[in-house]
Formats: sequence, C-alpha cells, structure tokens
Amino acid sequence: MRKNQHPKRELEICHRIRESRELLDLSQARCAREIGLERSTLTNLELGRTALRCDVALRYCRQFIISEEWLATGQFRAVRAALDRSGITYEATWPSNDPVLVKKIMFRQCVDLLSEPAAWQLPRTELFSAAYDRVLATHYSKLVAVHFARPRLRINDADMPAMAMNLLNAVNERVIEILNYHAMQAGVDPRSLWGVYSKHMLECSDLAFKKLMHLPQWGDAGMALEWLRTVEPERPEPPQGIIGL
Repeated sequence: MRKNQHPKRELEICHRIRESRELLDLSQARCAREIGLERSTLTNLELGRTALRCDVALRYCRQFIISEEWLATGQFRAVRAALDRSGITYEATWPSNDPVLVKKIMFRQCVDLLSEPAAWQLPRTELFSAAYDRVLATHYSKLVAVHFARPRLRINDADMPAMAMNLLNAVNERVIEILNYHAMQAGVDPRSLWGVYSKHMLECSDLAFKKLMHLPQWGDAGMALEWLRTVEPERPEPPQGIIGL
C-alpha cells in the first residue's frame, strides 16, 4: 500500500470533509455531484490521498453550509470571540463541556467566503490550509462577527434549488438543537418548543409565499416579512479564470 505523504494537518482537513458529509447524512455520490467532482476524486480527498484545494473547499463549504473555520482548523475560535464581543457569552448559550453539541451547532457556521472578492484572487491550486492561514482567516473573523447568529449565504439566480434547501435545513437544525438544549436546562419538554417553532416557521412560509405570488395578506402581517431576510443580495460575478462557481 502506498504510504501517505501529506502532513498531519492536510489529513485532518480531509477527514473533516468525510466527517461533515456523514454528519449531514450525504452519500458520496450526491456530495460529489453537487460540488462538481467525480466521486473517485471525493473518495481520494476523504481518504487523504489528495490534499484539499482552496477552490474545492470553498465550493464544499458554500454548498453544504459548512464552517470554513472548522474545516480549516477544527476549531470555533472566531465564533466564540464574536459571541463574547456581542455580549452573549459562549458558555451561557452552548455548554463548552459538551463538544458533541457544540460541533452539531457550530460546524454549520458558514460565512460564504467563496463570495468574497479576496477569495477570487487566490490561485485555484493553492491548498485550503495555506489559503485560510494567509488570507481567509481574517475575512472569516470579520464576517462571523456580524453573522454569528446564523449561517451567512449570498444566493444568486445561478444557484440550484438544493442550495436553498441546504441553507434552510442548516438554519432549522441549528435552532432546534439550541431549543432542545435550553429546554433540557429549564426542565421543559423540548417537544413543546419544537411545536411553537414549527408553527412560527409555517406562518413565515405562508407570508413569504403570499408575497411572492402577489396574493392578499391579512392586515399588517406583511410587515413581518422584513425579518425573514435570511440571504443577502445577489453577489457580483467573479472574473473569469478564478475560483467562482
């Protein structure tokens, strides 16, 4: 068997690709298809036979709403710092002594670095680890300082419907995990909170559908749509020949 020559960090990043895919219950075939890779290429990445390039990493994080910081480092330091600066202490929100829960919530903290002009200037063949340390970590910290409450994603007309579904699933799963934790801490049945949250989400869906279809809305309910903005305006198209989708 060929001995793997990649440094430890590159292997750890590759293993996190597989770990996150399995956490999301994605097949290799679907995962590879949605980020434009051959399945064999994804297999080689997950096994650490091939080091992860920056362009592939950023496509993966964007498509499946994965934290760029976590993929690059295995840590959530920038998110913790952002929470502390906001006045929301990390320990009061999520238990630091429960790494499983922390990972389930935080590993989806994508900030869509692929949409940032700084990412467009990176060489396509540069390793993700090097690009993150050299350029992307600073941008991740700045963006997550604003978007620490939920994943941040710029959606445009070129994105496939799966992208929107991945984002909605990430947001809902995050909220449910947080509600579950706080319900258990308060001695409340989590199912009661899930029911209330589901009711509110259905109301939001109904409002959004009526607005998009130009259907009548009741009273001033349409004003509630202001807080339903979970995506940012369409991102500009990157120049040809660099990372972009």
